[in-house]
Amino acid sequence: MKRLRGRVLAGLILATVPSWSSAASWEVKPFLEISGTYADNLYLQPAGQTKSDFVTQINPGVSLVGEGPRLDLRFDYRLQNLLYASSEKLNSSYQQILGAFDSELMKDLLYFDGDAAYRQMVVDPERDIGQGNISINTFRQNIATSRLTPYLKRRLGGWAESELRYSREAVRFLDGNSTTYTEDSVSDIVSGNLADARTADRWGWRLGFYSRKVKYTPGLRPRETWQNVRSSLDYLVGRKLSLNGTLGYEKNEYQRGGGVPALSGAFWTVGFDWRPSPRTSFRLSRGERYFGPVWNLELSHRGRRTEASASYIHDLNTRARTLVSVPVYDSNGNPVINPNTSEQLIGRIPVNEVFIRQLGQLNLEFRTRKSRSRVGIYREIRDYQQSGRQEDINGAFLAWRWSLTRRGSLNLESRFTLMDVAVLNAYTDDMITSSVSYRKELGQKSTATVEYERTRRARSNTTDYSENLLAVRLIISL
Repeated sequence: MKRLRGRVLAGLILATVPSWSSAASWEVKPFLEISGTYADNLYLQPAGQTKSDFVTQINPGVSLVGEGPRLDLRFDYRLQNLLYASSEKLNSSYQQILGAFDSELMKDLLYFDGDAAYRQMVVDPERDIGQGNISINTFRQNIATSRLTPYLKRRLGGWAESELRYSREAVRFLDGNSTTYTEDSVSDIVSGNLADARTADRWGWRLGFYSRKVKYTPGLRPRETWQNVRSSLDYLVGRKLSLNGTLGYEKNEYQRGGGVPALSGAFWTVGFDWRPSPRTSFRLSRGERYFGPVWNLELSHRGRRTEASASYIHDLNTRARTLVSVPVYDSNGNPVINPNTSEQLIGRIPVNEVFIRQLGQLNLEFRTRKSRSRVGIYREIRDYQQSGRQEDINGAFLAWRWSLTRRGSLNLESRFTLMDVAVLNAYTDDMITSSVSYRKELGQKSTATVEYERTRRARSNTTDYSENLLAVRLIISL
């Protein structure tokens, strides 16, 4: 059954590629990954109750890249096979799939984009969480997400640009032993925009609408509806500065607790967009919605050796949106995963409710001829609208890569989250993960890695635990 579901998901991406995809250039890269890992806390138990084991992995996989004038496609598949030295009963296999495509079906008119992922995750944020799939955890589930978006985009003479989109987003929780956190969902989204296309005028305008209807597993959660209409106006003060404002009305329906105000009402924002140079941009807006005042900020700067970005968003969100919105590939076309565990980098999964989200982030990057350093900090506040649960999450990461030789590099990385949870019984939950690895290219078709990774989790409402992994890995391109 697992294999069938994986094949269906992979086929979903490939089946949507148009018949003219033969004009694209294709590159297929099969590979084999062989590794041995020593784990000192297989069941993520507190000190004095730990059990160690040695785990062998033999993982085949393939990467597919297609590029053409009207099609870009990327597909990555890995079959992870875990063989435990202590007991054959623990042996297991996991499929991991990532895929995305962008296509133009009719020139300058009809487009079709999509992405999908099939991965494993501990779906209850209060359960024990290890690195990857080596630790034994009955709350780990296979999760499939997909997003398919056909849309029309057309220029109307010289005065306007139009766009009409339909998207279907799906989240499926598969093969889990717990039903508490497994509400599957399917979202149907229709949106449209009509925008000013005149470049010589200081004034610009935009009209739009948005409708999202979400269906959950029957009987487990009521449907959700998110709708709005809006109009925007821009004024170009100078070559580098523009002012903007938005006025609209939203009407929503979702499950909420007592005391939560009406879910509909008018909204507005005012702000500015400043671009002092081609490398620097700054956007700031202030507005009001039915749940209170909102701020949004975007700042980015790119230098010869540095990059910096900062952002703040204040919006409504859900767990399904969080999972579907995780980038599958970064701007360079690389999978957004931990390269050693193949775990998709998502962070703490939210409780399955609608929540008001405030997220502020700051990221810095510095490059030299032989090194790359990245550091980031963030704070996220989640205010759940049904249970009244509140989460205050502070986090940071630090990563450094040093190219010791032309083929070898040393990598250091550390991530931590400090979470305060306000519920009936408030508690704290802190988690720190650090790793050091050395990666060596042995030739054109093979790479070896030696890695040590440590996880430490401290919680005020239950026992603490730590996990240490020492791994040696060989990847061979076939």
